[in-house]
Amino acid sequence: MIDKAIYDILAGRHLSLDATREVMLQMMEGKATDSQMGAFLAAMRLKGETIEEITACAEVMREKCVK
Repeated sequence: MIDKAIYDILAGRHLSLDATREVMLQMMEGKATDSQMGAFLAAMRLKGETIEEITACAEVMREKCVK
């Protein structure tokens, strides 16, 4: 999923809430490589993050944090 997301972002497309959640889950669960994470984050920064993308990432991080 993260590879497709990177491709979409580099093409200038915004990710849906569900797609962003899936990518963030992969990252938080250690299923994405360091290179994939770096490429995803750099591509997001270059494209510009949407509120929906930021919200999805924040939701996953909150779910995965130690309380």
